[in-house]
Amino acid sequence: MTPDIDGDLLDRLQLELAEHRGRENAITSGPLARRVGISESRTNAKLREAVKVLTRERNVPVVSSNAGFYIPATRAEKDEYLQNLDQRIAGIQQRKELVDDAWHARYASDGGDA
Repeated sequence: MTPDIDGDLLDRLQLELAEHRGRENAITSGPLARRVGISESRTNAKLREAVKVLTRERNVPVVSSNAGFYIPATRAEKDEYLQNLDQRIAGIQQRKELVDDAWHARYASDGGDA
């Protein structure tokens, strides 16, 4: 556990997320942060970290989407989330390769430095 994320915070988060089963019951980060007593920020980094800790340490399968955070109500919802993660990974890999290829195409004749 990280110093800012204690058992009490995880208890509050787990109780709140128990009310948000299924994508149709998702809760966005701002309201979720307020309900569990986390100061809301532009990125809600502490909330996202607390969600990761909750999943890792208490095996609560919290997922997120543009609808917010929720616990999947069905295997299909869980599988849809995992498929979305795979698509994001593939997109990041494509972007990585694109930048690398562009770098080499543009600067290879200069010995590789800009």
